[in-house]
Amino acid sequence: MGLSGLSVELTLQWIWAASLEAELADDREQLGRLVDATVSEWPPEGGEWDVDAMSYFRELLDDASFLPDWAAAYVILDGRLVGTGGFFGPPNCDGEVEIGFSVCRFQRRQGVARALVARLCLIAADRGCTSVRARTTMQNTGALATLRSNSFTPANPGLLVDGISILFRRSLQ
Repeated sequence: MGLSGLSVELTLQWIWAASLEAELADDREQLGRLVDATVSEWPPEGGEWDVDAMSYFRELLDDASFLPDWAAAYVILDGRLVGTGGFFGPPNCDGEVEIGFSVCRFQRRQGVARALVARLCLIAADRGCTSVRARTTMQNTGALATLRSNSFTPANPGLLVDGISILFRRSLQ
């Protein structure tokens, strides 16, 4: 699925078992073949996409009730794997879905995260969600700027969700 009309042209490829197994084996060559992209920095340094996240999604893939369209996707730009982003499962009973994103250092500050979050919000809206939430820390100035530039606002200003993270929310209505 290509993304145009924003500052960058991204392609999203939803995760699958073989790609996650290549990641967990730290086999960048195999991951590159699977996603048909050049893989240099992976996983994104200093990002949220790490072995724990990979393992979490890999376990979910074995669950018969798992919906892969509500999971993570690889982000490809100009034939290079530049990040990951997606959903932490389907929307809740209120129609709200949570997103996450992580961009490789070499591609940061070039509009990738902003375009990715915008695309995830469009996907959520197209699927009938009423709002999108995301968490980040006060120290992650890039994520804070990305969320704000995509019309997210703090859900509970001044309150930390888990003692570390701030919850942001964006209405899709």
